[in-house]
Amino acid sequence: MGQEAALQGFAKRLLHIGRWCVMVALAIELAGARQRKRFFSAQVFLNLLIDNAYLAIVAVGMNFVFLSGGIDLSVGSVLALSTMVLAELVEHQHWSAPSAIVAVPVMGTLFGAFMGWLIQRFRLQPFIVTLAGMFLAHYTEFGRTVYAIGGNEQSVLGIIQTLITFDGSLSSWWTRIVIGVLPFVFCLLQRVFEAKRI
Repeated sequence: MGQEAALQGFAKRLLHIGRWCVMVALAIELAGARQRKRFFSAQVFLNLLIDNAYLAIVAVGMNFVFLSGGIDLSVGSVLALSTMVLAELVEHQHWSAPSAIVAVPVMGTLFGAFMGWLIQRFRLQPFIVTLAGMFLAHYTEFGRTVYAIGGNEQSVLGIIQTLITFDGSLSSWWTRIVIGVLPFVFCLLQRVFEAKRI
């Protein structure tokens, strides 16, 4: 009975937050419509859906993760890795677009399933496993340096990232450091969580 009341209270809070989000979104739309005549047109609304469809799909998936009490830190990196793999398969490996479009979601699903298996089989913390998955997916993007929005090779951030580029080979000193540090941090965090659980 107490759990049911808690769930109802949680649902009411979510509904209240949702109402506020809708009100804020409408206020932004109205402010934009006052400044630009075509801002309130149907095409602008459709453009929002078209340009952000992938984010909506990820958000729906993450809602299921959060509602089940889990966490997944690797989503953004797996998304980035998937786009890089898709581009690589079509552009350089000369796969047909339909084949690559089928293969890439399967790859992402297997990546997530492997993390889920690790969590379930070895009773590891989802935070730690998905954090490791985030780093793994981020640093296997074919060794390419991904610059921040607005950054380039000449920016300060670009210069720093160029100096520490992870080239994906064991000959890189940066690769050796990452391979050495990540397992140590992984084990350390796991012990901390185990101690807190006891």
